[in-house]
Amino acid sequence: MSKKIFIFTTGRTGSVTLYNFFKSNLNVLALHEGTNRNLGINLTDFKNFNKKIFYDKGFKIDNKYNLDPDSVQYLLKLYKSREQLFEKHQDKIIVDINPYQYLLSKFLLKKYPKATFVLLIRNGLDVVNSYHQRDKTTYPNISENEYKGWASGKPRPLHDDIHLKNWRTYDRVQKISWFWSYINSNLYKSLNTSSNFSILKTENLPSIKNVVKSYKDYDFSILDKRHNKAKRNTDIWTKEAITTFNKIAGDTMQSFGYDLTA
Repeated sequence: MSKKIFIFTTGRTGSVTLYNFFKSNLNVLALHEGTNRNLGINLTDFKNFNKKIFYDKGFKIDNKYNLDPDSVQYLLKLYKSREQLFEKHQDKIIVDINPYQYLLSKFLLKKYPKATFVLLIRNGLDVVNSYHQRDKTTYPNISENEYKGWASGKPRPLHDDIHLKNWRTYDRVQKISWFWSYINSNLYKSLNTSSNFSILKTENLPSIKNVVKSYKDYDFSILDKRHNKAKRNTDIWTKEAITTFNKIAGDTMQSFGYDLTA
């Protein structure tokens, strides 16, 4: 198994549960959003970098998910603290789970070509349902110019994205549906180029054993958490909302083997 495992995800997918699972093994240095509470580690979580791309327009990304040279140089400096941490703990397996590092897939593939890369994905309806409850941090109903913190870490359509034209008229369900589809489809396109890439579904978290390839020293009981049994909010998922979700994210849902709800 690779000494480094990078897990990409949208968030609201059981990533904290997975972090706690890896943390149960003393031979693993696990990070979630750049944090390991046990060791007092708190590294940058890349929200500000995402803000520079999508809202400040300080850096650029093309429609093939490639960062411009200035962005890459910025990341090299930003990533220095992680490199130093990895070197300090080179005797351990490094597991970095970060819902905000979705723009770093190609950067990390190039930097650590022998690492293991995982896309952690959950049924889009459940992710939208969960994020919709976070009305102050996930596409809040305020001007995008006022986005700060967690809200500014979420992407928005750029370039020739067909959703850009009507983005300002989208409600929160539509925006989160686009977010789920955009992140997962682009991560798959970039990560699938690695021979060490795999997909892990929230609905089957115990299959992480295929990544760790070992039962030893891990507490698998941690993976049996209630998020796998969470009920969807029927107030959100009207027939109209489901139809809209299917139009925005239906193709991506089916590409990952999820059935569409009529």
